[in-house]
Amino acid sequence: MFGLANPVGLAFWSGLGGSVATSGAVGTQFELFFVGFFIGATAWCIGIATLIQWGKRWVQPATFRWINLLCGLALGYFGLSVLWTTLQIWF
Repeated sequence: MFGLANPVGLAFWSGLGGSVATSGAVGTQFELFFVGFFIGATAWCIGIATLIQWGKRWVQPATFRWINLLCGLALGYFGLSVLWTTLQIWF
């Protein structure tokens, strides 16, 4: 549900769909593109989940906490960077 309601996803698919449509991909070409993208996205999700599950056996919980902290800090930095840039544009 989150993925369907995410406005970034709507913008992404609008742009991607528009570029695929303007490239002339219709019918079978579009279906192959969609199926290929779906298979790739599914394989990526399963692969990452498998890698994390496998990593839990070899990496200590404290290490995962550090990884989560670093990822959270990076995400926070990029969020603040986008906010700062947006505020500069608006004001």
